[in-house]
Amino acid sequence: MKWLLVAAFISLPPVTSAVKLQLFLPESVDVTEGENVTLTCSFSSPPTVSSGLYITWLTMPTGYIIYDSQLGNPWLGIAEFAGDKEKGDCSLRLLNVSTTLSPVFKCDIICTSCGTINWQVEREVKLNMTAAAPLSHGVTSPTPRVHSWRETVVTVVTVVIMVVGVILGSVAVILFIKRHRCSSWSFPQYHAGVQC
Repeated sequence: MKWLLVAAFISLPPVTSAVKLQLFLPESVDVTEGENVTLTCSFSSPPTVSSGLYITWLTMPTGYIIYDSQLGNPWLGIAEFAGDKEKGDCSLRLLNVSTTLSPVFKCDIICTSCGTINWQVEREVKLNMTAAAPLSHGVTSPTPRVHSWRETVVTVVTVVIMVVGVILGSVAVILFIKRHRCSSWSFPQYHAGVQC
């Protein structure tokens, strides 16, 4: 009986782990112009993976690299990595979304140490962009302060007084210097060519 059980166990087909690397990313994300938006993204991998894992975000169809786990964020101020690759999170945050951005983004995962039957997965997400809404009637935008005529008159008079004061002060200094030179005419070598 014992040998029969052993023979039956040996004859069983081998158990194979056909685990596939998978990437989870929504097909589209709604966003309003000028807002920040996070493109939530995750991938299935063993939690102990620490090397041989590469995450890249690109714009499509241009193929510009927005984030690369080896290079970092080449587009500072436009996008930043918001995930944690050790936990299988590969999310990307877009900052101050503009209509000049490409409407499609692609996440590309390469994992050479995940032990899966495939080593690369990629998916795309489309931005459904909505233009920023204009200010409604209930919201008051800051308007420049309008000065009253009295404030304008006071400002003009103040400027005129300051200008006249500078002119009079300059004339007084010139007259003082001229008078000082004429009063000390006993030293003609210092005042050659000066007429009093």
